[in-house]
Amino acid sequence: MSIKYKSKLPTKVPGTLPVYRLSTPISTPVHVAKVSKGLGLEGSLRDFSLSGDWTSYREGRYSVSVHRRSGALHYRHRDKYGLEVDEEYKLSKKQSQRVAEDFLKRTKIVPVKQASLLRVTHLRSGTADTSGKHLTEKLLDAGVIFRRMVDGIQVEGPGGFAMVNIDPAGEVVGLQSVWRLISREEARVKIIPPSQAVEIFERRVAGLLGDTTVTSASFGYFEQGELERQIYLEPAYVFIYVVRNGRVSHKSIEVIAAGEITFAQLKGRKRFGSNEQLKREPSRERTTEKRSKSDKKRK
Repeated sequence: MSIKYKSKLPTKVPGTLPVYRLSTPISTPVHVAKVSKGLGLEGSLRDFSLSGDWTSYREGRYSVSVHRRSGALHYRHRDKYGLEVDEEYKLSKKQSQRVAEDFLKRTKIVPVKQASLLRVTHLRSGTADTSGKHLTEKLLDAGVIFRRMVDGIQVEGPGGFAMVNIDPAGEVVGLQSVWRLISREEARVKIIPPSQAVEIFERRVAGLLGDTTVTSASFGYFEQGELERQIYLEPAYVFIYVVRNGRVSHKSIEVIAAGEITFAQLKGRKRFGSNEQLKREPSRERTTEKRSKSDKKRK
């Protein structure tokens, strides 16, 4: 088995970083109504529904949902979000960013000063003639994605982001965010060097059949996805890699705690090896991940 790196960890990382305790998420109808008012709705406490871990509120054609375990937020205009219209999306990247930032400032859903633009994506649709030779592609909307920054360090993982959806008329028709509130600094931990993280990663994937290619290697605070409960925000090294064995390939992620002392379970096949790090507080929860499919592509 070989290991190739298309992406490598930064050579320099802070010597120490804080570990933060996160606030307990709130998803009561009263809280969802308050969030709805911040989004410009009335939030009248009338049309609420509970489905699994989601508390949802509907007002006219708008819906607002908050997740009980993570505090994740979904905001949608049900007649305009993700739907194809005759008009093509023509706003530039800078114009889209300005619309999204103005929306975040006005609604105060996330602190704009802690939001760093990651990229602007688009839903696209295409048509072709019967021969398949003449393809026409159209932009349907923009998804402006912001990454969370904590102490100047980018937050990695499936959480720590806000995506603002804008339609061709320049109206915000959707928002998705996983941005857990920080309660307080719990401790300060010494950071293991990147070379040690690489050694740990290579030991963990050594038994895999096939050739491993690391497509992304990063350092930052790690925030879990919208379906998971998280108590601490901790620094971590994150490796995304592809294993190919003949015609079979699969993509996976390995998360390695960057602190010499770690406080809770991080996402990955294993938490850490036998004596690689000290465990401060074990996690008693198992996490799951769901994927959704769409007929349209966002690029």
